[in-house]
Amino acid sequence: FSASKKEIAWLKIDIEGFEVQALEGARRLFQERRVRVAIVESLHMWKDGGIEAFRRLSFLFQFGYWVRCL
Repeated sequence: FSASKKEIAWLKIDIEGFEVQALEGARRLFQERRVRVAIVESLHMWKDGGIEAFRRLSFLFQFGYWVRCL
């Protein structure tokens, strides 16, 4: 990124098993509210009905984001 902190309109993540880690790695982007929408495509994250994924993604709430399972 350049010195000016640009907004990211859409962040799409589909990396077969490491989606949560990618979101956690992008924590600063979310903390700075630079990502408007993040789409995470994953089937295996929802094996337990999404309970573990929801728990691990709940850090996004503290930055004002919503988590939706579709």
